[in-house]
Amino acid sequence: MAQVLKDIWAGHISVHDAKRSAAREGWRERHGYFDGLWWKGSNPTEQLGFVEGYTTCHNRELRKAKPLEFQPANYVQLISAWYTPAGDESVVAHHQAEKIADVLLRFSEHAGSASR
Repeated sequence: MAQVLKDIWAGHISVHDAKRSAAREGWRERHGYFDGLWWKGSNPTEQLGFVEGYTTCHNRELRKAKPLEFQPANYVQLISAWYTPAGDESVVAHHQAEKIADVLLRFSEHAGSASR
């Protein structure tokens, strides 16, 4: 499953009726549109699928990186809490702009420092 996601995101597997981006078009930032707005608009199955795919890819492909050790369902709960902060609109907007992968890695870093 992780390889399929990697191939789709890398453009190796064609998607029916998909148009190729012209030069200099497309996402100019890491992780595309997978931020708090995507998370908020997705259902629990999509959220779990995202986390399962991301953690599988991370743990298999980034051999020198610290492994993501929590169960995917735990990460889903942590990420959901991150994207629903208490505070004013600027705090909420700041959290919503963070990419899901960056939020997920933040929890991994805290877990590692807590166990030391």
